[in-house]
Amino acid sequence: MASDRLVLKVFDEDKVSDEIVGSMNFSLKKMITESSSADGVLCWHNLYGSPLGCSGDNTNRMNEFPEIASTWKGRILMHIQAYDTKNPEMKLAPLDPEFKNKCMKEGAFNLEEFEIIAEFGSGICLPGNKKYKVRIQINDFTIDSSDPVEQKGNYNRWSNRTAVTPFKGPYKTV
Repeated sequence: MASDRLVLKVFDEDKVSDEIVGSMNFSLKKMITESSSADGVLCWHNLYGSPLGCSGDNTNRMNEFPEIASTWKGRILMHIQAYDTKNPEMKLAPLDPEFKNKCMKEGAFNLEEFEIIAEFGSGICLPGNKKYKVRIQINDFTIDSSDPVEQKGNYNRWSNRTAVTPFKGPYKTV
């Protein structure tokens, strides 16, 4: 095997052109080891890319390479199964209704409750001489910082902490 890294890219589909939305990395060795049981493995994987509304070379690189991406784009529930085959082929198959029912019974789609406290400190070497806000996003849940209490040149200081905030997400751990 030449590399252990597998990159899955997710594209939108429209009439103009199919554009890359984001991507995710996998360790091929880990994937084969964990998903070689008869039922495979059901797991959530994070999708990363560039911020919405941006374009250009850096945006394209962030969408192609999740390790340099700046934005979490969501999660994808995947059923991964690995098995030996003499002649590998690429296939697309609909989700088996029995497997889906089994997942529902085992709680794969249940919402878990979490609590978060966010602390916004300071940012240094920021691009440009302006006031910034910070956003923390987990699934559809977001927490935004207030305006900075101090801004000088490329420096912003927020120095505030949010209250304990509950949210629900469709995964076992954040």
